Amino acid sequence: PLARAAVDKTVGKTWEDNPYLQEFQRDGTEGGDQGETGLEADIRQRFADLRIWQHLAECDRRSLVGCYSGLILRFADSKAFKEPVDTVSGGLMGLVEVIPAWEGQLTVSTWDTDEKSEGYGQPTMFSFAESAVGQQKQPRTFEIHPDRVIVWSPDGTLNGRSALEPGYNALL
Repeated sequence: PLARAAVDKTVGKTWEDNPYLQEFQRDGTEGGDQGETGLEADIRQRFADLRIWQHLAECDRRSLVGCYSGLILRFADSKAFKEPVDTVSGGLMGLVEVIPAWEGQLTVSTWDTDEKSEGYGQPTMFSFAESAVGQQKQPRTFEIHPDRVIVWSPDGTLNGRSALEPGYNALL
């Protein structure tokens, strides 16, 4: 309970206010005193429909418990999760769903082992197993290309450390 309270308090403070996007003119100045622009309103509404900020807060919470968490992006690109992202049409409607995942749900299934490759040591495929945590009626399990995953950790890698680890070690 103490660890959960610490994580919840940290995440609650971080996500106390939802971020917002603000459009700027080419010269770097704000759009003016007209209030929210049409584009800003469209983005705000789409983010609200998909609950983007709540899912990012959940990713933040999950990354504090484990070494990392992930946000899986589902696009309207008529491709399987295991295929790389090319072009997504439909503007804001091109993003269909975001799925926060625990470290235990989103694991690396293959790594780039070619020492001459630019992405050497990076994941080339993830495996997502929704049933790895909690009880789902119809759990999803699939391979997912790294283009469709945002790794959430302090350094953006899979090499993070749980925020709870020092406290747990002190208790031991």
